[in-house]
Amino acid sequence: MADEVRYRPSGDNAVLRHVLCEVWDLQCYWCREFKKYLELQIDHIVPQKDSEAERERLREAFKLDADYDVDAVANLAPICAPCNGRKSNADMTQFPVVLTCLKKARQHAPMVTRRFIAFTSPADLGGALLTAVNADLDDLDVRAAFEVGAPAVVQRLAELGEGKADYYTHREVTVEARDEEHSFFVSLNEQGRAAVGVLEQVAGGALDEVLAEPVEDLFEQTEEAIGNALRQHDDGLGAPDVGSVSIDWPTLSIGSVRYSATALAKVEFEFEGAFEGLATASVARDSADGDGLEDAQGDATFSTRFKFDLVWELGDDDEPSFFFDQVWLEDFDADTLVDGRSSHAWWDWPQDPEEPQGEDKP
Repeated sequence: MADEVRYRPSGDNAVLRHVLCEVWDLQCYWCREFKKYLELQIDHIVPQKDSEAERERLREAFKLDADYDVDAVANLAPICAPCNGRKSNADMTQFPVVLTCLKKARQHAPMVTRRFIAFTSPADLGGALLTAVNADLDDLDVRAAFEVGAPAVVQRLAELGEGKADYYTHREVTVEARDEEHSFFVSLNEQGRAAVGVLEQVAGGALDEVLAEPVEDLFEQTEEAIGNALRQHDDGLGAPDVGSVSIDWPTLSIGSVRYSATALAKVEFEFEGAFEGLATASVARDSADGDGLEDAQGDATFSTRFKFDLVWELGDDDEPSFFFDQVWLEDFDADTLVDGRSSHAWWDWPQDPEEPQGEDKP
């Protein structure tokens, strides 16, 4: 059955589209914005091409096997219509972020397959649920029927256990980091909405304000990790010296917010999210002839999960304030490129100075 889970050029892909939307959290993989369910389509990350020469060019650019299957779930993701139109006219080889998208699609592929199989096993029920989620709620009659019937489905979900009937809302937040404004989404389930409610209504904070320092530190920690990855760049020509790092096309999101009251007038808020993008840095390394140094450019495509805590408690002036320590990067993953030679690094950050640094993921 797993081999049958793929895009069908001339078949019905409604269930596959539904599962992709769920697994990717209703997010367009190209612009990274959260969309309404009916706004998303299936897209081939590495596009389908009729010309063998063009297919070969894409395979070489993204280091794909000769038998790479563009219709496999590891090459599929949800996309909104405007992005699909823009992407169809673009040269994909000019977007290194495609490599990050392919990695994410490969990571999601097993879950997409499992959910597809689970959804299609009881065909009658799966078809009814698919009809419900694709209902046109702008039609007043359909909306009335949906409002009457849907609560029973929610109730049945709740009977399966805590959190089964949960849902997410998305808050857009704008903060300043590295002298630029960055807008991103905070995804909130029931637990997250409760945490933000305490942060805003009890502690008197505002997300745009309290997240500014952590996001600034996120950029700083990521720049350090990228610099470290470039210094550990292993292409047999020696480690380069790395100058300042610049992050381009940054995309970040916060997908988990929790809180706990650990003492009187002390509340700890825990945040977790994901960060990805491109980076460049000036590097210097031994010249090929061994006569001095030569300048070059180092590039990196990176992705990482991150977490940090904010603590609201009494300060030295006996007034409650928010306190922040630092951001921790988890599963930091970088593909680096120097002088046309690539390398890969994976680790958590900050690192234990006694542990080996820059090791490849096992």
